[in-house]
Amino acid sequence: MQLAVEAAQQPNVANAIFGSGSLSVYSSAADDSEQTADIKRWLDAHEPLSEPTAYTLSSPDVGTIFDGWIGRELPDHLMAKPPVLPEGVTAWPGDANAPTCTQDDLKLSLSSPDAALGSRFLSLYAHNVSASACSLQGYAQITFLNADGDVQDDAVTRPETHVSAERIVVPSGEYAISTLNWKAMSTSQDPDETTDLSVAALPNLEPVVLTPMHQERPTSLDILDGARVDLGPWVQAAEGWSKPGESSGSGERPGSRAP
Repeated sequence: MQLAVEAAQQPNVANAIFGSGSLSVYSSAADDSEQTADIKRWLDAHEPLSEPTAYTLSSPDVGTIFDGWIGRELPDHLMAKPPVLPEGVTAWPGDANAPTCTQDDLKLSLSSPDAALGSRFLSLYAHNVSASACSLQGYAQITFLNADGDVQDDAVTRPETHVSAERIVVPSGEYAISTLNWKAMSTSQDPDETTDLSVAALPNLEPVVLTPMHQERPTSLDILDGARVDLGPWVQAAEGWSKPGESSGSGERPGSRAP
């Protein structure tokens, strides 16, 4: 394919192969070199093809250094879009003058964890307990803690790619929701599970410690060292979606101040 020929002609490219709808490029320079970074910049700046095309950039003797899309053109299913409410649910009114939610405006809580086909799910709720509407935009800040209260090493959240972080105005008494999704992790060799989450609703707010609950009892999560947890932005918790106290497993547990 012409793209592979063009890539192979770039400085410091050892080889370029097109197959299975994607481009594999091998750099002859060091992984962290400016020369390899130049190859990535060329791939990102290239005119997009007729269909979004993925690439990987590696050196000949190691794994992938970078991956991305030619010309930064993503396929439709990876493009972040505003969340869609269920049919018949009215979006909360927007108010450009609504202030950003403060520490005292919100009470945070967790749903009961759920599982399906090797995936794990958990919802985080922000209940507007103030007398007026306030706004949220973006992502909660979450740290995973083990039974000793220590931070799980290299366990981090990463933004969901298919939902954009839109500004929402949360009416008094309503709930905003953010979702956590991760792959099941084996605890046979590493039983050091997450027992608490330190959560700040927004980066500039003080975190509180929340304990996952199942059937009104504390439960642990198979989030271990090195976990990658997909985190959704704050969105409107619509009617028909489980909210704290609405199902037997999702009792609300007040948060305590994080140490």
